Amino acid sequence: MDDQFFIRRADISGINALSQLYQKTYRETYAEDFSIPYPENDLEAYFRSSASPESFAKKIIDLKRTIWVKADKRNGDLIAFAST
Repeated sequence: MDDQFFIRRADISGINALSQLYQKTYRETYAEDFSIPYPENDLEAYFRSSASPESFAKKIIDLKRTIWVKADKRNGDLIAFAST
């Protein structure tokens, strides 16, 4: 089963998918699992400032940081990510 996925460094071509995955997993973790009642306006403002495609582009080109993604070999969809 592990051979259906691969891990690679994130690149600029995937910033939209990375932003969407971040926002999805953030909502699942904090708003759903931990039931933190963040107002939607606050979440949207946070995502615009810290999880937008543009913010991920800046992180990807920053030589002091690395973002790794796990993707599905069949369709390239991002499954997970980690950053340093």
